[in-house]
Amino acid sequence: MATPYVLNTPVLARLNKHLAAKEWQVRQLAAENLCSISFNDDGKIQTIEAGSIPPLTEMLTDSISDVRTSAVCALASLA
Repeated sequence: MATPYVLNTPVLARLNKHLAAKEWQVRQLAAENLCSISFNDDGKIQTIEAGSIPPLTEMLTDSISDVRTSAVCALASLA
């Protein structure tokens, strides 16, 4: 039930910025949060419209496997 509340904030823009953070844990957590937000249809639509797919796709080549896994989860949640 938190997704509608979260989507009324600038969370997607902030998470998109964190997807390119220098610290791998921040990148991982940002992707995991996007995965959670895009669980329902409204979250999927807003995440796609926020431009999250390109940075998540770039994360598929991250040197940290946990980051890659989180990016895959977030991309799969958009399906």
